[in-house]
Amino acid sequence: MESEARLGAVAHAGTQTAAIKPRTRPRTELAGYAFVAPYLIFWVLFLFAPVVYGFWISFHEWDIIGEPKWVGLQNYLDALTTPEFWNYMRNTILFAVLSVPALTVLGLAFALLVNQRSAKTMTTIARLAFFAPYVIMVTAMGTLWRWIFDTNFGVINYYIGLLGFNRIGWLSDKNIAMVSVVIATTWWLVGYGMVIFLAALQDIPEELYEAGKLDGANTPQLFWHITLPAVRPAAVFVIISSMVGALRVFGQPYQITGGGPEGVTQSVVMYIYLEGFQFFHLGYASAVAYLLFVVTLIFTVVQLKLLRRSPAA
Repeated sequence: MESEARLGAVAHAGTQTAAIKPRTRPRTELAGYAFVAPYLIFWVLFLFAPVVYGFWISFHEWDIIGEPKWVGLQNYLDALTTPEFWNYMRNTILFAVLSVPALTVLGLAFALLVNQRSAKTMTTIARLAFFAPYVIMVTAMGTLWRWIFDTNFGVINYYIGLLGFNRIGWLSDKNIAMVSVVIATTWWLVGYGMVIFLAALQDIPEELYEAGKLDGANTPQLFWHITLPAVRPAAVFVIISSMVGALRVFGQPYQITGGGPEGVTQSVVMYIYLEGFQFFHLGYASAVAYLLFVVTLIFTVVQLKLLRRSPAA
């Protein structure tokens, strides 16, 4: 009788627990929704809604004044048949082709340099020195490098003159102006890639290197067969993020060269800015923005597939 009573009590308690759970779960879910609501509201109002509205505007002709006029795909067709769009797209792709390898290779090189277990004080100082430029605002960075590259008073040309060479028009020569922007961008952003690679390097077990040394592997072999495969996911992330940032470049050429000389450093985003906020062709500017989005998406997908299929995978 006692055992039956106990079983009955347990069954009754289980029934009560089952009855309580449906009542407490909605409260927990509501609390979760309440915590994420501020972010969701911010995301909808300032990201999702403008993206959708901009896509809608891209099918209209609108100069802020008056009502938007539906033109269908005309803005996209105008952009694709306009030489200026392709010139700016070529400049942007050139900037990406030059800057992404530099950011990736130098980021890995600096990470290897500061990943030394000996001389911790020096490596800490080096990490700070390499990463410090990343926290500088683009306006300050642009102003700094505009003075450094100045033809008459820049520090680079000053030392070039001391060596007996002619001064170089870093910002006035259309053949090297883009290289100047890439140099400044690399100095500014390389610390970001360094941090990503450094985190990947510190996750490599030391036992792998010890085993490699016991097998007679030298330093290049250790790097090629252990370090490089281990940092591969970090490299993929750095390459993709750097490519996306390069295709959206605006602040560096705007601050350093103003898009000159002769428009060779003008990017697609600068073109969007000019069309949208100076000439008030908002529909056309929105169409160019979505064309840039498509190009960025294509580059990202192609890079992901190529990096995954490479032999080092």
